[in-house]
Amino acid sequence: MKLQKKMFVRSPDTAWQDIEDKTVIVTPRTKKIHIISGSGRSIWSCLEKPQKLENIVELLCGEYEVSVQQARDDVSRFIQDLVDKKIVKVVD
Repeated sequence: MKLQKKMFVRSPDTAWQDIEDKTVIVTPRTKKIHIISGSGRSIWSCLEKPQKLENIVELLCGEYEVSVQQARDDVSRFIQDLVDKKIVKVVD
């Protein structure tokens, strides 16, 4: 899927809770637990409202010392993983 032109948002089918320095996400349908930390938490927080990939990349570049290309690559992989696990959904 070409991620650059899509928008992403948390799936309403997930439950989540911040616990100390991690975010625990539960997908009730699959009964799976996913734990994210670090920059993944920043991305998760950003996805409260629909976001374009470039907005997320910009956020991470502002929070971490990372190049735009490295952030774009990392965010693309992370978002694709979340979409595949049905934790995040693509919106038009």
